[in-house]
Amino acid sequence: MSASENGYGSDGETNSEDLTDKATVKVELEASPEKFRASLKQYAYSAKPPKSDDASKTLNLSRRSSTSHPVVATTSNNNFVESDSDSKPKPQKRLNKRIPGDVEEKKVARGSKKRKRGYAAPELYSHLHMLSDYLKDGLDVIFCGINPGYKSAENGHHFYNPTNHFWRCLHSSGLTSTLLHPSEDYTLPDDFNLGLTNLVDRPSAEQSELSKDEMIKSVPTLLAKITRFRPRFVCFVGMGIWEVVREGLLQTVSSPLADGNKSIKVKGKKPASLGLQPYKYVHPRPLVSGTDAITETLLFVVPSTSGRVVRYQLTDKITFFETLKDLKEMKQSDIDTSDMLAIYS
Repeated sequence: MSASENGYGSDGETNSEDLTDKATVKVELEASPEKFRASLKQYAYSAKPPKSDDASKTLNLSRRSSTSHPVVATTSNNNFVESDSDSKPKPQKRLNKRIPGDVEEKKVARGSKKRKRGYAAPELYSHLHMLSDYLKDGLDVIFCGINPGYKSAENGHHFYNPTNHFWRCLHSSGLTSTLLHPSEDYTLPDDFNLGLTNLVDRPSAEQSELSKDEMIKSVPTLLAKITRFRPRFVCFVGMGIWEVVREGLLQTVSSPLADGNKSIKVKGKKPASLGLQPYKYVHPRPLVSGTDAITETLLFVVPSTSGRVVRYQLTDKITFFETLKDLKEMKQSDIDTSDMLAIYS
């Protein structure tokens, strides 16, 4: 038995205070065990919960790797927790769960294009309206579309689809002083000296539902309208219609020789482009006498005004309409057409 257990200090002298305390504890233990146990609670260790600002310092044991070595980390409030402080947290592996119809369908959507419709017989859309031409003699511009679209034929007015930019282009370019509703298309000739027509009369949902042969065979009818009404400009709305009309023109166009009595067939093709075209439709006799008589009709092409055509945005389309307006305001004699290929009616 050691000296301290016998009531002696480290120097061999008796510690009277220790003997007294031990005796008191012995008496209390013998008198009341419950009271003794209660007195021991003051010496019990109780850990306080960490404060909110210290909670972030406590490492999450649930993410501990089974192969790591536990160590003791001390927080600011002297609480002790197990952690893996000697190893960096490992990133969670992404669950490679396959969602049916998710990635596969997106790949198909990105890699595939909308299929074009094939040729549709006229009977398929026979229930729709035929659109009227709005024309008169000596118009500044006749706008020519490929054929009436489904919405337009359904409602009986040109460029009726709300996603079509035609009416906004007219107004924003200054060709009309007000933004017209498609139902006001009939006002163009009298109020703004502009006209409307189509290459093919019958309606369809898409241009692809017309045959190329059908479109080319409609070119002479369009030329007859130009001869009859003699506008200063014919504006083709869309590169697609101009390519068809141009091909039809190249099959019949002629250029006069020196004697003025013969003509030659034009061969070869130049790349189609937007804007003013290198062709002019020459009228044999002036419509009216005077210096301002219309002697030739010039051809102009603007991008398709369909909202589905995203290659040219609305601002780009308006720019071409503005160019057309500038040409319209010029005198006929101020536009040099000497290098243009003549088309004689």
